[in-house]
Amino acid sequence: MDTSTKNSILAGIVPALLAVFFLTLYFRRIQSQLNVGGLPLPPGPPQLPLIGNALDVKADEPWLTYTKWRDQYGDIVRCRLPGSKIILIGSEKVADDLLEKRSRKYSSRPHFATRAAFGWDFHFAWEGYGDKWRVDRRLFQQSFREEMTMHYHPFLLRASQRLLLNISKDTNNLFDYLALFAGSAMLSSIYGYETNDINDSFFRTGEDALVLLEVLTPEKSVPLELFPFVPNLPDWFPGVSLQRHARSARKILHEYVERPYQFTLKSLTSSTLLVFVLAMVLHPDVQRRAQEELEAIVGNNRLPTLEDRPSLPYLGAVIREVMRWHPVVPLAIGHATVEDDVYENYFIPKGYTIIPNTWAISRDSTKYPDPETFNPDRFLNADGKLNGDSVKWNFGWGRRICPGRHIAEAGVWLAAARLLATFSFLKPKDRDGRDVDFEPKWTSGVTSHPVIPFPCHVVPRDPSLIMSVLEAMVLE
Repeated sequence: MDTSTKNSILAGIVPALLAVFFLTLYFRRIQSQLNVGGLPLPPGPPQLPLIGNALDVKADEPWLTYTKWRDQYGDIVRCRLPGSKIILIGSEKVADDLLEKRSRKYSSRPHFATRAAFGWDFHFAWEGYGDKWRVDRRLFQQSFREEMTMHYHPFLLRASQRLLLNISKDTNNLFDYLALFAGSAMLSSIYGYETNDINDSFFRTGEDALVLLEVLTPEKSVPLELFPFVPNLPDWFPGVSLQRHARSARKILHEYVERPYQFTLKSLTSSTLLVFVLAMVLHPDVQRRAQEELEAIVGNNRLPTLEDRPSLPYLGAVIREVMRWHPVVPLAIGHATVEDDVYENYFIPKGYTIIPNTWAISRDSTKYPDPETFNPDRFLNADGKLNGDSVKWNFGWGRRICPGRHIAEAGVWLAAARLLATFSFLKPKDRDGRDVDFEPKWTSGVTSHPVIPFPCHVVPRDPSLIMSVLEAMVLE
């Protein structure tokens, strides 16, 4: 057979072989998306080979991309990132149906390449579902179930008193004192360690550790999924800083473990208070109404306490709206399926990462009309009492719901009530006496809060209330 004949035969065979190869891949892919009953996986955006949807997702604010997909494909959306096959949940109903009612199947945690590399493998919040996790969770819940919250009230009261005194002496460090309140309340209630120093090493260790939470997402894990060897490269290797970041993170978190600190509670509390103060600055009418309610119920001769909470429904509605208006955890920490499941004629395979899109739930216009508007009245009944929507979805679902949510909610309420009783938070004025308008910016990562500092003018309302704080602390 001469060369030209061979080339002619090859010219015909090679395209045919390639066609068979790609058709085989295609049908295998289709088959992999069906269970034995022939049900499809949930719909989602087109995927590229190897990298899936990595180029489609804005890594700093993935919840915005996922919310657009929810609007396009529905409340259950499938996507893929390197190392992660993901199903996104875009409604409270679907999250309740799967993560609450079928929690046995959805209570594990997904693998993140960044977890061990950055030193987060010590914490049970990211631990897979199993006997060890159940023991750790049970021990934690024994101390933080709702009926135990009252035992932590004295620590919250003292921390709130220190907060008011600090702000009264130095309004320039408002944001540091809000973080210190949250950190001090958690350290004192859990470990009996009280501090009023923003430079306290225990407090600062927790602050440094919180910054590192940003790596615990599928989006941030993409570089390590594609290049798992990077953390082991020497520091001198050109063009790569990830391994130095990981090494530094492990050092911080080692100290963080040696000096125990409940980062979840502190993060939720301090971030929510920042959103609360920003909301008061931007919505003075809401602030005045909440202050009027406080004056009518509590008066001007004492500070509000947690016993006043049931009598202050509008303040409760304000705090709920704060948590809805800008959820501090825009994407709930991912769950992982431990076995196959079927929901609404979709096949959900074992091993998928299930991510509830808290941001999308907060923007559900059927439940929250005009969702971008800050409106506490949406949480009140016609008789002025709180309705049944406690925005519980801010704290997760099922067996993975935040076990410390009750003390976190109590701490936020007490701080907010006492801040409004003693101070007003206003926009600064320009030289002509006009309000200085501004557009708030937000941090990104596992948690999101206003970028600080933002413009805020703190005005004391009643010096006698500050004096009552001093007297109470002296009596202690």
